[in-house]
Amino acid sequence: MSDVCLHLEGRYPGGGGVVTWIDSLVRQLPAVSFTVVAFTHPRCGAAPTEAAPPSNVDEVVEILLPDGDPAALPAGDVDILAAAVPDAAVHHVLSVGVASRVAARATSLQGRPFLLTEHGIAWREKTLGQLMADSITARAARSNAALSAAVDAYRDAAAVTSVSRTGAAWQRALGAPASRVLQVANPVPQPRRPAKPSVVSDDSGPLIGLVARVVMLKDIATFVRAAALVARECPTARFVVLGALHEDEDYVQRCLDLARSVGLGGRLTFAGEVDAWAWYPSLDVVVLTSRSEAQPFAVLEALSAGRPVVSTAAGDVPHLLAGADPAGVVVPIADAHAVADGVLRALVADPVDIAAAARRIVDRFPSEAQQATTYARLYDWAVEGNTIIVPAACVGTDRSRRGQS
Repeated sequence: MSDVCLHLEGRYPGGGGVVTWIDSLVRQLPAVSFTVVAFTHPRCGAAPTEAAPPSNVDEVVEILLPDGDPAALPAGDVDILAAAVPDAAVHHVLSVGVASRVAARATSLQGRPFLLTEHGIAWREKTLGQLMADSITARAARSNAALSAAVDAYRDAAAVTSVSRTGAAWQRALGAPASRVLQVANPVPQPRRPAKPSVVSDDSGPLIGLVARVVMLKDIATFVRAAALVARECPTARFVVLGALHEDEDYVQRCLDLARSVGLGGRLTFAGEVDAWAWYPSLDVVVLTSRSEAQPFAVLEALSAGRPVVSTAAGDVPHLLAGADPAGVVVPIADAHAVADGVLRALVADPVDIAAAARRIVDRFPSEAQQATTYARLYDWAVEGNTIIVPAACVGTDRSRRGQS
């Protein structure tokens, strides 16, 4: 039996911010054994990386979900999935929805506690109407299912954490007990050498990249429009979108059509789900145009790599990038002209000033080791049967938690 069982929606190993977060946590806690339960969808393609899990991951259990909204799975199906979840001293769920519903049922059967960490607030994103749906009725049903899953998860979890201040506020607003809510900020990832170098070889002009999956919530269309505006002022500029293409194929096609209609042609590439660290050295500016965020890993990664960021004022981004100019520019949501202006400003900024500003921001955030230590103490706290979070108890003297059963 593992010490900790992590639950996520998506592939593992794989790409994206949550997988990056998992790998950081697991590698920083080599004395803790982990199992990973990965809930995957039929439309997920092959994993974008050949990297093996860290050595202290005992097992990866992949559970294939049926088509449809996973948050609305019938209770009988949840029971079936819960039976496939391995036992562990404590379970750690990384999203509200099918992962939290199955984990709640599995831990009830096993008599184990579970922690909940939200990166984005899924129920709020769905209530914003960002998911594609066949009708208003279908969209409302998905929103209601997400809300119900969140209320249940907040009630049942031993502790509820968010990576952002904004997220923690939304958790409390939906009923998560204040005594069990804790913000644990994302750590600043350390620059690393990618398994494969960037495929970019043409250095004839600046390369502007957006790091996000291609879905409506990330508002890739605004990036495409902004790219066209930048191209008018900087004819040698090239653009790339680094992120999964399988989640909303209709929206991907809309973005491709838009790119052609605004005259970008071959200057904009949709690279799919790739290792962003292989691209950061080639990117002159990193862009996020999201309508909703928590504390995006792409921003932290870009700053850690010394790259300037232009991001919409979503979630904790304004706080994250406060005082970051010229390394960080915050712009209004859905404003292509503001995004383009921010990119053009970043392209002419002094690289020395950018590096210094990026370092100031990076130094404000916890290290990967500090974040992992906080969670190790939360695991101890949950296994010991506590019901009220005392933050000081989660940041005090380190304790070993091996051998729990």
